[in-house]
Amino acid sequence: MQTILYIDRPFATQAGGDKNRSRFLWKTLTPRYKCDLLLLSSETEAQENYPEAQEIHFLPYHQGKGLHPEALYRFDQKTLQDFKDLLLTRRYDAIVLRFAAPAALAEIAQQVLPHVKILMDIDMVFSRLSELAWKQSPQLKNRYYWIQNQKLKGFERKLFAKDYTFFFSNPQERDAVLATHSPLQTERFQVLPNFMPEAPVSAQTPVLGKDILFFGTLDSAANINAFQYLRDEIYPLLEPELIRRDLRIRIVGQRPSVIYQAQPRMDIIGACTDIAAEISAARCVLLPLRVASGTRTRILEAAACSRPVVTTRLGAEGLKLQALALAESPRALADQVIKILAEPAQGMALGQRLKQEAEALYSPHQVAQILYAALEQEFSAKHHRIAIVTNRFFPEIGGAEINIYHQAKALAQHNQVTVYCPRRIDKPTFEYTHGFATWRLKDRLAKKLPNIQAKTFCPSLFWKILTGKHEIVQLFPALNPNNFLALAAAKLSGKKTVLCSFDYLDYAALIPSGKLTPDILKQHQPGLKERLALRLLDAIFAISDRELAFFKRFNAQVAYSPVPILPEEFNLKMPDPRSRYGIQPDEFVFLSLGRVSAIKGQDLALKAFIEADLPQSRLVFVGRSDYEPEYFAKMQALIRAKGLEDRVIFTGMVEREEALGWLQFAQIHVIPVRFMNSGAVVVESWMGGIPVLQSDAVDPNLVIEGVNGYVFPSQNLKVLAEKMQAAYLERAKLPEMAAQGQTLVRQKYTYAALIEIYETLYEKLLPQKSTAPALAQNFIAPINS
Repeated sequence: MQTILYIDRPFATQAGGDKNRSRFLWKTLTPRYKCDLLLLSSETEAQENYPEAQEIHFLPYHQGKGLHPEALYRFDQKTLQDFKDLLLTRRYDAIVLRFAAPAALAEIAQQVLPHVKILMDIDMVFSRLSELAWKQSPQLKNRYYWIQNQKLKGFERKLFAKDYTFFFSNPQERDAVLATHSPLQTERFQVLPNFMPEAPVSAQTPVLGKDILFFGTLDSAANINAFQYLRDEIYPLLEPELIRRDLRIRIVGQRPSVIYQAQPRMDIIGACTDIAAEISAARCVLLPLRVASGTRTRILEAAACSRPVVTTRLGAEGLKLQALALAESPRALADQVIKILAEPAQGMALGQRLKQEAEALYSPHQVAQILYAALEQEFSAKHHRIAIVTNRFFPEIGGAEINIYHQAKALAQHNQVTVYCPRRIDKPTFEYTHGFATWRLKDRLAKKLPNIQAKTFCPSLFWKILTGKHEIVQLFPALNPNNFLALAAAKLSGKKTVLCSFDYLDYAALIPSGKLTPDILKQHQPGLKERLALRLLDAIFAISDRELAFFKRFNAQVAYSPVPILPEEFNLKMPDPRSRYGIQPDEFVFLSLGRVSAIKGQDLALKAFIEADLPQSRLVFVGRSDYEPEYFAKMQALIRAKGLEDRVIFTGMVEREEALGWLQFAQIHVIPVRFMNSGAVVVESWMGGIPVLQSDAVDPNLVIEGVNGYVFPSQNLKVLAEKMQAAYLERAKLPEMAAQGQTLVRQKYTYAALIEIYETLYEKLLPQKSTAPALAQNFIAPINS
């Protein structure tokens, strides 16, 4: 039996349609699953009995303020740590949140328990309430609603991109969310309507009562607006009929504020102990809603008592009920009420038809089956247990490190992922964040931290893989000593192995010897150990054409894997980094991004920049400059000799935000590499909004000359200088070139596309655990967790 954590506010004894839904969800879940209850309140506040709960826990919260919408809950650090401890102790299979306000808890839950299912009940769309309230009176004095609406829209945009299952009580609101935030995975957005409660026998009287009833939680924005509409515009039209028939309008519900000032034949009752008795005692229910969200539980409560309901189209939205008296204007609403007062038999018949319709569509049993089906669908999804072995890993900054980190994060959305890497920086040996586990193992070759040496050796990795419960071991980015250990352990323990090769050889180390040529892999003869390893692997992915051809000499299961980027990472406008370095907006910036090293070829860009001799231009090298000190010193000496200290800039290591800023505000990205596999930086440049000027050593070559960039023969300074001059003179064409590149990126170079390739392979390697074909489509690149 699966274990579920249900998160809600106290609901056992409180009145209100929202509490009815809470009680229904709780009573539906507990007979079928082991359920813990997490109440967002203090323990002293929630003195209620929940006998069905396996365990009951409490968390205090604060209302949002400042940049946070007031509708959302905030939690202090101690509270969040208590929540993490609970998750790690109980290891839930699913978490059901009654509303979106504690969304921060859902995000933490997926970080701590990467395989937990998150189901969130969106009984009302917060932004819609504030938007409707603002539209009712778009004045400066009501700016509160406009401000909250802007905050809530931003929150909901991020929320609905999460890989949760969302329940909407109102199908029209579900459809509106899908339309507003398209594209989304529609199967994750389900309709779970409210149910019609069982009215007590005492409330099921066959005769209409005397008065008109307006009821609900009276301090909500929707009810305040509806009451004002009733009091100020509808009541004056009803008053003569009320006097003539000696009738009154009863206003019933919790927390009436000072706004509830009664008219002569209007009674402000406030909270009551038996709302069904109030409904049963009414001639009709009047709900003139102009601001609302969710489905209208009050209509279903009235239907349970066979009472006719007068409401607006918005008031009935989301309910497939015909037996309602609908009207919009004050006059039309008043006329509907007067008609029921004048013809009680027809009013009674209308109430009885309403009950029959609601019983057919919204019985507790029918709604419960929808919830059960959604949960079983979640629990039936199959997951793979994956180990990722890599020589470097985030938060070390580098293209490969970031790439593997995002792969792990994307895979962890539907798989159990553990990352193993050498401990290179001062970070914990074990971490559990962003949905996956990370082990930083002791490197026997390291003498100090930080450790930037390419070669590492971690003997403990062998036992981690041998004894771990992994099904697939993915090795990044080449066959190195640690990956030989992992491969041996995997084979001994019957695990499948996949090599994801970025650079099969240490190409940078070959430059000083002059052995690095475009045909190096054709000439390379691997040793016996390498040949055996390549044949033992169950599959190999490569990111360049030259490596694909090489691997096919030893293994038939070889395929291309794109090096992806996060498209959404480039949607945000980054701060302009140019002013920090004294660069004027009208200056032409040649960017070269990457660690300063001979294989990256920054010296070639520098020499070509000198030869091109372009006025009002800058050459900016963004990246670490401490990997090859002698190489960097030679470049600095050349800059000083040419007097270019103010035109050539080395930023050193920068934060990711600044790197993205350069990709947005430079004019072109120069990639002068002597050797490069994948060209991931090419697709990043296009997504940033700038084209590339690249060496033909980049493999695979994605550039079409003059269409999405420029290409020059590797190490040909004359042609590189000429292409720099061409880009400088054709600067007006550069944005369109970048746009051409973006089209290709969005089609083939996203993490969703890569994960789908992986999932297809997993199905072949583990046929007994083959997942549904649609599973790979559920992978999406994550929002900042």
